[in-house]
Amino acid sequence: MDETHVIRLLKAATGGDDGSREELLRHYRPLAVRVARQVCRRFVDEHDDEYSVALLALNEAIDGYEASHGARFEGYARMVIRRRLIDHMRREQRHRHLSIEPEAAPIPDVEANPAEFEAAWVRYEAAERARDLAEEVARFRAQLREFGMDLADLAQATPRHQDTREAVQEVARVLARDEVLFRQMLRTRRLPIQELMMRTGASRKVLETWRRYIVALALILGGDYEGMRGHLGA
Repeated sequence: MDETHVIRLLKAATGGDDGSREELLRHYRPLAVRVARQVCRRFVDEHDDEYSVALLALNEAIDGYEASHGARFEGYARMVIRRRLIDHMRREQRHRHLSIEPEAAPIPDVEANPAEFEAAWVRYEAAERARDLAEEVARFRAQLREFGMDLADLAQATPRHQDTREAVQEVARVLARDEVLFRQMLRTRRLPIQELMMRTGASRKVLETWRRYIVALALILGGDYEGMRGHLGA
């Protein structure tokens, strides 16, 4: 979601627009769940108390965000969710077997130290992006293994010629956008060659030759890999 649109929704939400608040909660719910899983270091879903804590913290972040401070809402929301989860875990004392993450370093006061505040947020967001990207790559490698592939395979599976690369990238985009075909690929662990021939006009030879590249790119484009899509410029 574009940051300008996020700011508009935040202003509307804090002004009493329930529809804008619901849109923000719906869009950032996956983020809240990812943070909960990172902090708890286990799978978290709607049956867990931590899930509710994370969503309440997300709602709190919507009310507490100040765009004038210079931080992106996503980074601010991460901080609030992480801290509320850590507070909850310490309060409940139900996870003593886990090593609870230390709280983030205090954010400098924006009024007294605006430059220091901005620098702290830049460092915080960079660390969070690096953490998320590492998690995405790990999940992507696990998903590739389900298709009998590994990251090392992709270097040799990438077309060298630009025309060919652009052609198979378009096939991957078509596959990622088509919910039925994409789910079929996930279910069968096979590229739906016949259907893609009909949808894209690509030849069987092209699809079979670049099968691994198309599958990998479609997984990134159609899956929960926002950071990796950003690196691809997709």
